[in-house]
This record gives sequence, structure tokens and C-alpha cells, in this order.
Amino acid sequence: MASPISLSKDEFRLLTWSRPELTRMTIQPQSLQRLCPLDNGLFQPRADYKANNATSFSNIGDLDALPLEIIHSIFSILDLRSLTDFRALSWRARALVDSLPPYNEIVHHSPDALRALLSTHMAVHFTAQDIFDALCTQSCFGCGQFGPFLDMFTGHRRCITCVAYSDSRSEERRVGKECGSSVD
Repeated sequence: MASPISLSKDEFRLLTWSRPELTRMTIQPQSLQRLCPLDNGLFQPRADYKANNATSFSNIGDLDALPLEIIHSIFSILDLRSLTDFRALSWRARALVDSLPPYNEIVHHSPDALRALLSTHMAVHFTAQDIFDALCTQSCFGCGQFGPFLDMFTGHRRCITCVAYSDSRSEERRVGKECGSSVD
């Protein structure tokens, strides 16, 4: 009769992979689309509104005196929540924000990322360029493997392994540092 193999806790953890519940760690696109609709592309000013109210359509106050390049520079340092709020001011403001390349790319290619950031109130922490750069990378920020998920707290791409074990390992490291030992 063969003797049983004894494994330490760490060896057993490395040889097995527990299946994480993805639904608890991700935001489902169906609920995002229902609960956080975006108006991008849905509403356009009527032709008679443009003709009769040309001055109010194109007026955004003192910002109209600035060239488009400077307006884009200003928008590039604003967070996503501020850009979204500014879009609601007027048709002209909407057109200016929509003309910002990173914001436009996010809206067209990954609107659920914008919805998730807005609905979790994390949009105030990231610029459109930050999220655009994260979405343009393929690798996980933690391990370098393919990262299909966007971490709403850090704005980085993550793989399923880093998402599943980030909480437990970071907690182990924190406790290990407090106790003066190393856990890895």
C-alpha cells in the first residue's frame, strides 16, 4: 500500500486552483447598460434648433475664446466624471467633449468601462487618457499575462489569477509584514 503524500499548505495551494466566483468579482454588462445608460450618440439637436438658436448652440461662455487645442489640453487633465458632467451643459459642450480622442475612443469601443467607472463613482480618480491607455494594453499589470479585466480601483488591466488572489495575497502580505515575517 502506497504511503500518503504529505503537502504543506503552500504546496497544496500551488498544485490546486480554486474556481473563483466571477459574478461576485465582476460587473455584468447587462445590468450596466440598464442601470447606467449613456447618451452618447442618442440625442442630436434638431435642425430647426440649430438654425434658430445658433448663438446658444455654440456658446459655452469664455471657453469659446480658446482654441480647440487648449480646450483639449484642459479636458485631458479633467477626470471622467467632470467630463461627463461638462457634456450635460450644452450641445456645444457635448460636441467638444466628444471631440476629445481618448474619450471618444472609450465611448465607441468600451462604453461598459465608462459605465462601470461612473456607476461605481471611481470615474473621479481617472482621466480619459488613463483609461484609454489601460484599455490599449493587453497585459496584466500584476503578472504580465493577458489581462481581460479592468480593475476599477487602480485603472489597470488584470488577469483572472491576479483578480482572484489579489485580496487574499495582499492580506497575507500585510499581516506578514505586521508580524515581521515574509509570506510569498
